[in-house]
Amino acid sequence: MKRPILIITIGYILGIIWGLYFNIVSFCVLLLCMMTINCIIPKNLKRYIKVFLKPKVMCLTIISFIIAYICVGYINNQ
Repeated sequence: MKRPILIITIGYILGIIWGLYFNIVSFCVLLLCMMTINCIIPKNLKRYIKVFLKPKVMCLTIISFIIAYICVGYINNQ
């Protein structure tokens, strides 16, 4: 993982967008789809998207996504 700040920024931006326009149920569906796709993708395609399939990268993205989603929800409820 060469650029963790880029991964965190991508997750944070996605969390802000998701928090503004979608709800938590759709986030759970998206997460389930990501896990399913990770199991189904053929090996020849995995080499092109292998950066985003690493467990550390997925965890960083999901954690920053959740933080941004909570922040947007908190700001909207005030």
